[in-house]
Amino acid sequence: MYPRMGEVVVKPSPEWVAFGEEIFESLPGLYKSHAVTNPIYSHLSQVVKSHFDGLDTDRPGFGPFADLHWPRVSAGSGPVDSFGFFCLVEFVIYSFYWRNRSRYRTLFDVGSNMGPDAIIAAKMGYEVDAFEPDPQTFELLKGNIEANHTESVTPHCIAISDTTGVVDFVRVKGNLMASHISGARDFYGDHEYFSVETSTLDDFGAYPDLIKINAEGSEGAILGSIPREQWDSMDALTEVHNKENRDEIFSCFAKNGVNIFAQKVGWLEIKELADMPANSKEGYIFISIKDNMPW
Repeated sequence: MYPRMGEVVVKPSPEWVAFGEEIFESLPGLYKSHAVTNPIYSHLSQVVKSHFDGLDTDRPGFGPFADLHWPRVSAGSGPVDSFGFFCLVEFVIYSFYWRNRSRYRTLFDVGSNMGPDAIIAAKMGYEVDAFEPDPQTFELLKGNIEANHTESVTPHCIAISDTTGVVDFVRVKGNLMASHISGARDFYGDHEYFSVETSTLDDFGAYPDLIKINAEGSEGAILGSIPREQWDSMDALTEVHNKENRDEIFSCFAKNGVNIFAQKVGWLEIKELADMPANSKEGYIFISIKDNMPW
């Protein structure tokens, strides 16, 4: 469990910080061991969790984002907070950004939340558009962009979807990281509904080199709305939040020449539905016309 707001915790030693940097820099070379069930991954995951659970600082970065300003703030009425973004599954994605910073120049961060992907990628040299539909979380996103002086991040208070219009949105009060378009996923606990605007990716006129999607169950609808020709010049990293979402994404790319690679199987290309993650705990997928994921 994360420390409660205001709780006094012990700062980690410089040795822990250095070890964390070594983990980050080692992840590309360990990509075949990124499956969450792999013993190497499981061990490193516990090391990273221990490091950040006990960290008492608003400068938690290391490596290429050592100057990251990221205060520990609540992400709802539950125990989860802003340091929840510093776990090994997210560090895999951050290390991918770093590894491929000369391959990709533009990033769409769909479901940006407080903006860790957007801000970390910007510090690596990316031009980023960050999309966060919840006005409450959007204010945290803007504050983090300002605090980190990442002018190359353009925030948008809008939901990306397969249609343009207005939809009901669910704010999960106990965990703002689980808020979503109504009907996109299951949830529990105290919540409230309100309306948000939606846009399609086509509405922005130009697609990015790389798109990261964490839209809490809307990933399939978003990916299905992207024209096939866009995949000739764009790759995607996305979570899969449930079996229905898994089936929708797998069917979308089954016969159009676009490949899916899964963290669940060490970033191998998926040939069968069983190799697809059925929820976010099984890791990300990478979508591309490339023959291999560029680690």
